[in-house]
Amino acid sequence: ESGAELQARVVAAVERILDRHDRGNILAVTHGGVINAYIRSLLGIDHDMFFLPENTSVNTVLVEGDRRRVWFLNDVRHLTDPAVFVPPSGAAAAPASPADPRPGPD
Repeated sequence: ESGAELQARVVAAVERILDRHDRGNILAVTHGGVINAYIRSLLGIDHDMFFLPENTSVNTVLVEGDRRRVWFLNDVRHLTDPAVFVPPSGAAAAPASPADPRPGPD
């Protein structure tokens, strides 16, 4: 399979997943080739494997209608600085689910 064929397959699959969900967060667990294929399509990069994703890295894409924005790329802060995700002593508990960053219907 060529890089272009992989990218076409990956983009179609991701967009099908997005089409099934009007709002909320979607988590996809995958490998670096798929991450590269989707992200490079969004950034307009014409190079296979333009970066090497770290193991367990977080790559975040914000979806706003037909618009896609790369928010985090290859983020590993949960590994390098895990204390940032622990609430301070005495802090109120976080909500059970994170707020949806996309605006809801009016």
